[in-house]
Amino acid sequence: MPRPPGQSEAGRRLKPVTGICARRSFQEAEGDLAAAGIAAELRPIELAAFAAFTSWQDRLVDWPWPRMAAEWRRSWPERFELAIWSGDILCGLALVRPSRGPSHMSLYYIEGNPTRRTRCGEKWRRW
Repeated sequence: MPRPPGQSEAGRRLKPVTGICARRSFQEAEGDLAAAGIAAELRPIELAAFAAFTSWQDRLVDWPWPRMAAEWRRSWPERFELAIWSGDILCGLALVRPSRGPSHMSLYYIEGNPTRRTRCGEKWRRW
């Protein structure tokens, strides 16, 4: 059966992490982080994340997150996107997609909030 454009063989076997599935995955990961002493909320990348990342200064990379996320949403329906929040502070963004294997994901882009004086600061850097 032919694959839609941008869909890998692995993507045919992996379902997108969206809706209730994403919330459950995020909640499980939040529990693991809480056990390690890190309070964080995990969400899909949304407009609030795009607005928050534009205030980051002294970034190590200059990835255009809104454009990249839009391109990934069109090209990789089975992607996994993640915004990490500590209260109202955006701590990081990541884009992940299926690898060639049927059960693996590859992290393609990740960026953390470069501001050290935030709630994301020291606990994240130690972890």
